Amino acid sequence: MSTANASIGAPSRFSSAPGLSDSPKPASDDKKVVPAFLQVALCVILLVGGIASVPFLGSYSPLPMTALLDAWVVVFAVTLLPRLSKGNFGVLAVLAVYGFTRIFFVVASEAPVVDALQAYKWILYLLLLVVAVDRKWTKSNLLVRTTIVLIGLALLKSLATRLILGAGERPGLFTENNYEIALFAGLIAVVYSRLGRYRLLVVLALAGLTLLAGSRSGSVAVVGLVVYALSQSRVRDSFIRYLGVLSLFLMAAIPVIIFQSRAAVSTSIDRLNFLEVFFNEVSEWGPLEWIFGSTPITPLSDAACQHLSYYQLLFASDGSGQCYSVILHAFILRVLFDAGIFGLLLAFGVAFYLMRKARVRTALLVCLMFIAVTNSLSVSGLNNAYVALPIALAILTVAMPNRSRNEDGTDQKDMLNQGRSLKKRANA
Repeated sequence: MSTANASIGAPSRFSSAPGLSDSPKPASDDKKVVPAFLQVALCVILLVGGIASVPFLGSYSPLPMTALLDAWVVVFAVTLLPRLSKGNFGVLAVLAVYGFTRIFFVVASEAPVVDALQAYKWILYLLLLVVAVDRKWTKSNLLVRTTIVLIGLALLKSLATRLILGAGERPGLFTENNYEIALFAGLIAVVYSRLGRYRLLVVLALAGLTLLAGSRSGSVAVVGLVVYALSQSRVRDSFIRYLGVLSLFLMAAIPVIIFQSRAAVSTSIDRLNFLEVFFNEVSEWGPLEWIFGSTPITPLSDAACQHLSYYQLLFASDGSGQCYSVILHAFILRVLFDAGIFGLLLAFGVAFYLMRKARVRTALLVCLMFIAVTNSLSVSGLNNAYVALPIALAILTVAMPNRSRNEDGTDQKDMLNQGRSLKKRANA
């Protein structure tokens, strides 16, 4: 076995793999296929947003990427919701009832609608996952190429920013590195079986991008991706496996380096400040509040808002000077405050359940949940499209049956058929 095929990247070309195929679908499956315009639209949004961003060193894409991705999610849900399979009605009903209770309390409290939508956007993304179950993504090669190009564009912009503007900048292709690195890691995990000879290169490129960006939560997501990549390797050579384990330790060093470099320029860790404020706010909670959270949507105390005044951009949209749970940044803290342990179990439990229902491979499921949870400990996690989209794509690309594959990515059944064909020709 050559060393090229023995690395993390085994196949030598874009290869057909379980859950990702461009083969024609039977007519009976037409209703399950995601409309082509939705598949192309998502890839176009990502590619155009990335290309437009590269010249803007030191800033994000000039396009409103988060709003565009949210718009795609809404169009996707609206388009496919009428075709929802009966088996998903139960989960949809739970989300609908819970969503209506949130709406009732928001209307009753006269809280700003914008802030309420921001706080409970994760329900929309769970709806995306519900609608995605039993649907099929057919343009897999487009998704693979989009992922490769995005990683290349992000690394190019990061290197250019470092060389031209210096090490103090934290460039982002779409938005903050904490969000988009979770997206990139999730996309790579979803299309990993189709990356062919680009597997190792793409993973290393993301690791380099994360190191340049200095993203702590992003670095942890990359470690999760590397573990997933190693779990997908079928290499039997003990030396190559040793190199794989060694690469894992090297990747694990990236978060340590980033944490040390960030600590050297900051005397305090903002996430610890958020945690302190959270505990002060819930110090008088009883069991009921811990289970269901505060009344939606309850503003934080004046003392908490004053303590976090540095983040005034996250204060209430009506200019009242109040602040809501969104200012706590971490999704887990935000949901605990607004919806309690029940809300956390609903958010992560539904995502886990739907991936299991869709038969997402266990290793991929664990990888994506790891990215979602670790991102939720730092920033908005499942409350943003950058974490939710890879989970939806994992569900959408599961449809094709498993077929046994060799270590070089070739299909054993195809090789057998080719051998029989050659034998017939030789005997002819």
